[in-house]
Amino acid sequence: MIAINKNEASLLREYFPHVHVTRTMKQKSGRHHYYCEENKRAMAFLQNVKSGHSPAVAMTMISKKNVQRKNVLSKIDREG
Repeated sequence: MIAINKNEASLLREYFPHVHVTRTMKQKSGRHHYYCEENKRAMAFLQNVKSGHSPAVAMTMISKKNVQRKNVLSKIDREG
């Protein structure tokens, strides 16, 4: 589990509904914290958002990486 802030939690819930985001201290105390599971795609998304990219751009960057990875794997399969 990694610590995230409230804005990142809402972005993850919007773009990755399958990723588990939890919040501690259910009372309205202001002492709560947000935590997220260590999912590779979610972590890459958060890294891109933290570096200043918009969420939509961050999603396209992740998609491009997946396409490149699939192309490399299919090339290896053809050669081997």
